[in-house]
Amino acid sequence: MATKTRGWWGPWLVRSASILRKLVPGPFNVVRGILPSAAGEPPAFGTRDLLEGYDSMPWLRAVADKVATAVSCLEWQLLSVRRQGKAYRDRVLQAAPGDQRSKALAAVARDGSVQLESDHVFMRALDNPNPFMTRLGLLKVTEVHLDLVGEAYWVKDRNGLGVCIGFWPIPPDWVLQTPTPSSPRYRFGWRGWQAEVPESEVVVFKEPSPANPYTRGSGVGWALGDEIEVDEYAAKMAKQLFFNQARPDFVIYGFDDDSEKRRFERDWLNRLQGFWRAHKPYFVTGEPKFHEFQRPNMEQLVYPNLRKTQRDTVLQVWGAPPEMFGIIENSNRATIEAAEYLFARWVVAPRGERIRLVLQRLAQEEYDERLVVHFVSPVAEDKEFVLRVARVAGRRVDEWRELQGLPPIGGDEGAAWLIPAGGMVVDDLLEALQQRQGPARPGAAPPPA
Repeated sequence: MATKTRGWWGPWLVRSASILRKLVPGPFNVVRGILPSAAGEPPAFGTRDLLEGYDSMPWLRAVADKVATAVSCLEWQLLSVRRQGKAYRDRVLQAAPGDQRSKALAAVARDGSVQLESDHVFMRALDNPNPFMTRLGLLKVTEVHLDLVGEAYWVKDRNGLGVCIGFWPIPPDWVLQTPTPSSPRYRFGWRGWQAEVPESEVVVFKEPSPANPYTRGSGVGWALGDEIEVDEYAAKMAKQLFFNQARPDFVIYGFDDDSEKRRFERDWLNRLQGFWRAHKPYFVTGEPKFHEFQRPNMEQLVYPNLRKTQRDTVLQVWGAPPEMFGIIENSNRATIEAAEYLFARWVVAPRGERIRLVLQRLAQEEYDERLVVHFVSPVAEDKEFVLRVARVAGRRVDEWRELQGLPPIGGDEGAAWLIPAGGMVVDDLLEALQQRQGPARPGAAPPPA
């Protein structure tokens, strides 16, 4: 499909209109009132620490990694809708969420008017965004940034003709300044790299903060800051038990001079050091004094219960079923089977839609306003519901074999219908009733219409 609309100036006009919309002051100068200064918002304090926690905090890594991997593994598609060989813009398909879009696509596809644009430059840019990562890496990093701090950024990579052919993700803490009406550009910085990038060259993914939806984003990581730190500190405190906290188990004192102390120390180590000499008594003369430090053990410090509570809080705020992480203490077969459905339905699909809306706008502004960005729903079919429907309405032989995980037979035999007992397929209900009742008897009432 061509990447131009209305001639060479089509994409430029769409892109310029988008930029102008961002520069206008808004109704009643709301944008200028909210962002009056020439400098945009800096990253929130602690952003870098939260992002680095992905590499060091176990439960933060476990949940963020599983969710981001599931979102990045979605099957993304670029579609165009055609009538009589000519592409047109279907605003319903472009704006419809999730299940509604899938149903609308199925209705449009029945007449063969939906075309998959698998070789489009936009799909090639997603598949190979830059030399350091693939589509999986790009979308996974983006989802981790969105979940943890509520915002993610891509810088567009253009070829000599000005066409966007790749993307470079920028960590949120590198974004030192966001655009304002008087300064419509981003300022990036990391170590020795400093750059000012026009707003039109940055793709922004953001989860708006209810307190101020016009500034930096709000991610799940901010809400879990204390819980994540408490779990990390509990782990570090447990670790200190193996390093004895720079204190001995006991102290022996009361010697007359240093030489007697050293002689006693050597004798103690020679007679008792080593696991093969454990539990042996040691007898001395005189009155040396003995003091033992009371060191708490794991049970006394209630580490298991504390860390379990923090773990459950992280999972609940993220919305992830515990069964997806092997936590089945309070689960049964039904909840375990439902966990995957709930994870896909309420965790993966909404996050995929959050990314899709931004990609939809990007495809319209950069390539063609008629394109439709779509991902195949990760929600598996309700197998029990499908089986109940098939038992009532029947299915073809090959469809039954597919439900069993068997290969299709093909031909007339595979296309034959298996009708449940007591069911039949008819074209005319009145004619079928007459055939079942036989010839009409004189004076008999006519069959119902």
